[in-house]
Amino acid sequence: MTGMHYVVTGGTGFIGRRLVTRLLDLPDTAAVHVLVRRQSLGRFERLAQQWDERVCPLVGDLTEPALGLSDADAADLGDIDHVVHCGAIYDITAAEDRQRAANVEGTASVIGLAARLDATLHHLSSIAVAGTYRGVFSEDDIDVAQDL
Repeated sequence: MTGMHYVVTGGTGFIGRRLVTRLLDLPDTAAVHVLVRRQSLGRFERLAQQWDERVCPLVGDLTEPALGLSDADAADLGDIDHVVHCGAIYDITAAEDRQRAANVEGTASVIGLAARLDATLHHLSSIAVAGTYRGVFSEDDIDVAQDL
C-alpha cells in the first residue's frame, strides 16, 4: 500500500488520540498502528469508532522489553515511515519505578523499534521535562532545574 505508514504510542491518550485524528486528515496517510496494552483494547475500540479502517491496534506495552513485540510482530507491520512516541506516565507523583519503566526504558524500547523498522522517530514530551525551570526551555537545557 502506498502512502505514509505510522506507529503511534500513547494513541489512546489525551494527546495521542488527537494526533491519530490529525494523521488521518493528512491526504497521504495509509495506515496508523496504535500501540495499545491488551487491557486497553476496549478503550481503543471505543476511540476507533471515530476513526476509519486505516487505524489498527498493535498489542504491546511500553513497560515490556522491546515493547512486548516479537520479531514477527515487527515484520507484520511492513514498511513503517514514522514512529510517533507520545506514550508515557505523565503523573509526576507516580512511583519512580513505574515512571522509569514507562518513560525511560519504554522510550529506549521505542527508539529500538524505530531503528528496527528503519523509521523516522518523533518524540513528544510533556512540559515536565523542564523540571522547575520557568521561561523558554529548549533541547539544550535538559540538565537545567532538574530538582523534582
